[in-house]
Amino acid sequence: MAGAGLAWAGVGRELRTAVLHLAFAGLGAREAEGDAFVENHASNKVSRVPGYEPNGTTWDTRHGEAAPIQRRRLTRDAWERTRRDDIELMGVQACLPGLGLPQGWASPDRRPRAEGPYVAAPRVRCRPGR
Repeated sequence: MAGAGLAWAGVGRELRTAVLHLAFAGLGAREAEGDAFVENHASNKVSRVPGYEPNGTTWDTRHGEAAPIQRRRLTRDAWERTRRDDIELMGVQACLPGLGLPQGWASPDRRPRAEGPYVAAPRVRCRPGR
């Protein structure tokens, strides 16, 4: 199983950290949400690292049977407390039109609600050693 090997190498944690940095620092997100099956201890552990808090439960189907899902929420304030300083965002401004966002969106005080298709690929670079 490919996912299991990646989890042990910390790739899942690094990926989540990079995406959260893009969302909060690059796109001005106010919060992030996620969920995982209750028994998926690895995914739930990765969610706790950046400061996600439990945000209720729901149910989904897994292998044809109902299974509980733990929902989680990460606020901008919680992210700021665990924010890393070794992540560099590149090309975010160039991707804004493809995300349906106006130029200048990077200014935190000028972020209207986004509408439109979400298609673009800004890059996130994590410097080695973290």
